[in-house]
Amino acid sequence: MKKASNLIEISQVFDPQKVLTLKDKDLHQDIYESTIKPLKMKLLINQIPSKTFFICGQIGMGKSTALNYLPDDKINKKFDVKYLTGRELFAINDIDIIDILLMLGFELIKDTSLEDRYYEGLNKLKDINLETLKISKEQTWDFENDKEERKEIGAKLNLLVSKFDGKVFKNLKMNERERQSIREIFSIDKANLIDFINDIISDYKNEVMQKDKDLLLIIDDLEKISDKNIIKKVFVDDNWVFHKINCVKIIPIHIFLPRTYSMFNNDLIDFDFRIEANKLDKSELSKEEKAKIDTNINTLKNLIKARLIDEKFISEDAYTEIIKYSGGNIRQLIEIIYQASINQLTISDMEGTVITIEDVKWGVSEISNRLSKAADSKIRLLTQVAKHHKLFDVPTEKDLEDFDSLLLDNLIFFHKNGTHWYDVNPIIQKTVEVYAKSDNN
Repeated sequence: MKKASNLIEISQVFDPQKVLTLKDKDLHQDIYESTIKPLKMKLLINQIPSKTFFICGQIGMGKSTALNYLPDDKINKKFDVKYLTGRELFAINDIDIIDILLMLGFELIKDTSLEDRYYEGLNKLKDINLETLKISKEQTWDFENDKEERKEIGAKLNLLVSKFDGKVFKNLKMNERERQSIREIFSIDKANLIDFINDIISDYKNEVMQKDKDLLLIIDDLEKISDKNIIKKVFVDDNWVFHKINCVKIIPIHIFLPRTYSMFNNDLIDFDFRIEANKLDKSELSKEEKAKIDTNINTLKNLIKARLIDEKFISEDAYTEIIKYSGGNIRQLIEIIYQASINQLTISDMEGTVITIEDVKWGVSEISNRLSKAADSKIRLLTQVAKHHKLFDVPTEKDLEDFDSLLLDNLIFFHKNGTHWYDVNPIIQKTVEVYAKSDNN
């Protein structure tokens, strides 16, 4: 992408579906320097071959972009850095630890001399596991009464005999039936599969990488899984698997997991950048609070300007409104600008030159309409967060479930300023206030 020189290009460079890549370095603004620097140091001094660093931050906070720009000369000198981009490799809401292990191996061996070795090894493991599965099924059959089940299992086993090759992996994301079958095969003995993947990692290090480097895997997008059952299975039930993979790993996780499970508290890296919308219009703040707010506002303003040829494409009061309603969430900030540019292009018949505060208000309204639909059924909880910035003291199981859903949907924002607290997304704040007043009446 290139810096925008008109409103049409602004709508393109602020398209929320686009992610900055290394080719877009001129458009990138580093807002997480104070977080990334300690992470880099931990990586450089690490001596644990299977070390896993979990990255925690709300969806839309710019973690993927920050991780894209993580490697510098020192990191590249120590590590061979490999990215696994989840949205490209996995069906993100139908994912299992088996998928992650197999795709990890595939991404390492792809276009190397290790391809045949990988497929041959997987086919051997498959044959061993199929035999184990067949024996296990036969031992539980009632041979007089389960004829139909035997036929069904037999047909399924025959279906699974096809060989592993590159085509299987390229189609795995789209082929739900094959994913389920493969998981059944390798779930029989995860330890053997882990050992095999570690052998492939060792071969990759010895035969493909430079001898004086370590392997660093960045497994991105797993925090975008929205199914709570899958989240628990991958990150909690199978958490031990990540620690058995013999290379250094960085893995973004869901924001609510550290609150619920202590296993994530070691070497957890927090990505948190917030604009407290309710403080922007207040004058009775301490100098320290004012200074911090000003710093954060300038940081976000510079992030916007980094994508523009001329900062005057957006009016000064529009900048303030954009930042206020972003709540510090980078994806939301980008979508506000995108929607505002679409409005200005529409009302000016593509002749507009400046995004105004009215365009921003229209964009905020568009996003609010979408978010408010998801908020309707959870107003009681949103009202609690708006008033007290926390969950109920004695939450029900449904409260806990709804609270995590609100975090996943970015309807509430997480803050960490010494202590953990929460606030309602500023875009739906007025909606929540209206519902709260009607309930009181």
